[in-house]
Amino acid sequence: MVLTYTAGDIYEQRTADLIKSSLGKIGINVEIRPMSWEEQWALAQSGWDNPQAAQDLFIFYWWPDYISPFDYLFNMFHSESKAFDLCYYSNPEFERILEEAVYWEGINRTKSLELYYRAQKILYDDVPAVALWDMVDVRVARSNIKNLEMAINPAYTTVIFPQVLSVEG
Repeated sequence: MVLTYTAGDIYEQRTADLIKSSLGKIGINVEIRPMSWEEQWALAQSGWDNPQAAQDLFIFYWWPDYISPFDYLFNMFHSESKAFDLCYYSNPEFERILEEAVYWEGINRTKSLELYYRAQKILYDDVPAVALWDMVDVRVARSNIKNLEMAINPAYTTVIFPQVLSVEG
């Protein structure tokens, strides 16, 4: 089993080492290959034409372009999204429910959320990928800095909109 990660990323390296160690305990050998982002991306993309040629495990960070369950689910798991569906997942029922959910998103929020839940349940049962962690960002600011929560972009938590910040005193 081949696992790739971005060379030089200490978090990905430690995660790769942990995966190798854990799987080794149950008899699964993992070959770790640190690669440049471009190399591992090309290798992963080759899996659409030849799944045997691609790495078995690919560690990378991903976050959505906009805050919607559709953006998470379509990009990572819809067969039309060959860019990021790197587990080569295809499930017509999942895709139908997902497409219906995004249709209802601006019309009937409750119905949309119910459909997203059903789509996620399919993913839960099929296990096309494993989310290893969800990063938590810690923010530290002096007590006289106001509107910090409004200044943080929820889609990109390392981006701050300074125009909404204010300083008291």
